[in-house]
Amino acid sequence: DASLGVWLRGPRSEQTLRDAGYIGRLDVIGDPALAIARPDDVERRDGRVVISALDTGGTCWGGDDGAVVSALAGVVAHLVDEGRDVALLSAHPKDDRVAIDVMRAAGHPGLEMISAYRGVDVGVAAIAEAALVIAERLHATVLAAATGTPFVAIEYRPKVRDFAESVGAGEWVLRTDELRPDVLVERAGDVLADRSRQQTVADAVEGFRSRLRTVSEELRDALEG
Repeated sequence: DASLGVWLRGPRSEQTLRDAGYIGRLDVIGDPALAIARPDDVERRDGRVVISALDTGGTCWGGDDGAVVSALAGVVAHLVDEGRDVALLSAHPKDDRVAIDVMRAAGHPGLEMISAYRGVDVGVAAIAEAALVIAERLHATVLAAATGTPFVAIEYRPKVRDFAESVGAGEWVLRTDELRPDVLVERAGDVLADRSRQQTVADAVEGFRSRLRTVSEELRDALEG
């Protein structure tokens, strides 16, 4: 049904299509994973930091995945020294290698590893109980927003910033070619202290959830019509 138009994750996606000359209906409805609600039986753990990285095969900004591993390792070492409870989350089996590299480079090879690819509930619970998520994997960031967990999003491709800006958290993003441990630590502190923006994100998520429900009904009616 052409009247449904095109549904998009964020404002940058919308601008890209407009710049390409698309003149039809466009509707930013948010990432579909925002429909996932925070589990009722999961409590926040003070001091818990979950980190999710990936190997982009050199396609990240700056083209250097090794530099990202080094920056994350520096942050892990700093957080552990502060007494934080740090865990590495793998969203895909191939992320395991990156998580191990980060832990070894940080000097803490025995940190907890969470295999979120073993089940959606595993990943959602791990992110929901964290006090902070630092994520290169996009959907670790999306689930953080969905469960009300503050996050630092590491932009390796434009889609990461597109999502963050869609929920009003553009200032919580760092590009892979500007990562340094000190910069990441500072940004993490800013995010945790930014109560106003945390509320902005929560409000945006609720708005998108409502829109996603409406869109699902429109799509169902179009398919059944």
